[in-house]
Amino acid sequence: DVISCLDENELKWNACSAGDVAALIADDKVVGVINGRYEFGPRALGFRSILADPRPAENWPRINRTVKFRDDFRPFAPAMLVEDAAAFWGDGAAPVESPYMLLAPVMNDSAAENLGATIHADRTCRLQTVDAAFNPSLHGVLTAFKALTGIGALLNTSLNVSGESIIADVEDLLAMLAFSGLDAIAVDNAILVEKRGNET
Repeated sequence: DVISCLDENELKWNACSAGDVAALIADDKVVGVINGRYEFGPRALGFRSILADPRPAENWPRINRTVKFRDDFRPFAPAMLVEDAAAFWGDGAAPVESPYMLLAPVMNDSAAENLGATIHADRTCRLQTVDAAFNPSLHGVLTAFKALTGIGALLNTSLNVSGESIIADVEDLLAMLAFSGLDAIAVDNAILVEKRGNET
């Protein structure tokens, strides 16, 4: 169905893998992703998400201004490999799992240095820890991004613009790709559409 939609709209697309998505993000591209069924709840957990490189602090205002169209102060969260969380968690005595992005622990010096787009002024962040069983697609991109950059984390925010609901399907996502600062969209780490080459 996705391929039919793309072909009907005369859009160029490529087959892709988690590694291809990670490579785009490592190249400082912002990618909208749809993985599996529509998610329901107060947080973006990687099934309908905008993913970006968490390292450059300037990605915080950049994505607020050009993709989300909201105030600069609005924060972003990191999604990180659960096995890497201890490397960024500030309190060694605290738990190091937060699969539903409901905790906002103080992070350590390494997090402040490496996750600049997702760490608040007080060193807290509302992180999500990801394992392969809960979200294999996001886990695959995180693993590939770590292989490329040494950092097993990504900026993760809900797949929508300010005042609008979460993107539900590919047609809505294509519209968002056209009018926002998204550089590419990926569906189930299988189909990739880049803005470059599809300008009309």
